[in-house]
Amino acid sequence: MAYLGALLKKLSPLPIVDLVDPDVPESGFAVSTPDSCIKNWGKGKCADYYRSLAEQRDGADLLTQCPYGFSTLCVFVGDGSVAITALVPFPRTECDGERMMAKRHPDNKIAVARARLVAEGLRSIVCRIRESEQEVHSQTIMSLHEVRKLNGEVKRTAERLLHSSDVSAISKGLNTIHRASDLMSQMFTMVEMLANEDLTDIEADKPCELYPLFDKARRIYTSGRESARVAIEAVPFGYPGPVLACESTLPLIASVLVNNAIKYSVPGALVSITVRRSAYQGFAEVAVSNRSRCSVPLTEQVFAKGVRLAADDDGSGHGLFLAQKVARQHGGRIVVKSSMVAPGECECEFVCIIPERAV
Repeated sequence: MAYLGALLKKLSPLPIVDLVDPDVPESGFAVSTPDSCIKNWGKGKCADYYRSLAEQRDGADLLTQCPYGFSTLCVFVGDGSVAITALVPFPRTECDGERMMAKRHPDNKIAVARARLVAEGLRSIVCRIRESEQEVHSQTIMSLHEVRKLNGEVKRTAERLLHSSDVSAISKGLNTIHRASDLMSQMFTMVEMLANEDLTDIEADKPCELYPLFDKARRIYTSGRESARVAIEAVPFGYPGPVLACESTLPLIASVLVNNAIKYSVPGALVSITVRRSAYQGFAEVAVSNRSRCSVPLTEQVFAKGVRLAADDDGSGHGLFLAQKVARQHGGRIVVKSSMVAPGECECEFVCIIPERAV
């Protein structure tokens, strides 16, 4: 709670104390801590009072009176707590000395209803922060679970290779290890970006051809017979120029779009990847299309954080969200086109549009 206490001190409009580690009440941005609170703190009564509040969680919405006549309202969230304090409430609560306190400290006269609104606002902030922390924690666990599965595949393949003299089997096994390594790299990139979205602020400064990038993703996510149903082509006389890329993030777009198309396609459906010059002058684009398992046509909502394309599949709901952020990092965007063609099936096309760069 320590960092949350420090954050709430900055956000509170009213004087506030962190009950976990009580100190002189910190002024709010609208109402200041009275000088008398600062002068009386060293006498010890105030610290004991706030510590006792931290231990008494019942009646958290009740106003209590400090040893020197100010009123306090506690805000308990989980294992942490703060207190809005140095208040002279109205309507009066009939505590001792309220009339005198009101005359001495007119700037600290606060409506009880307003104080409760501030308390609820601070409680809401903490709840949202905790939810965000839990979401990141859950997605990290999910990603690490996927990495663990890939690592298991690498270990099993390596063990088979150690006892094999079949050149063909060894070659196939090495290819499996290479694919798993690439997939783990993508997983680590996603975990890193979820933990630090500022990575999409890195400047894109390396020349990159889009065809090889998406062809590599195609080869990573397919093997054997499955590779035959994923086709990639470059449009004749319309092949785009290179783009400037951030090497650590741009591959994520190809990974997410190709993997999603394969994962969510109806059985046996063809996945098409087309690299071409965009109708928008100076832009390159890659279209990834497939017949997908959908109950309704897809909309721009799929790029929102936490939205999953299908509830019955593994997935974090963050792939398209991060892919869109990377596209915008490169001065472009991803658009989705979708229409129903049969019950539970729709034609989908994700088009990544990125400006060409003169190199």
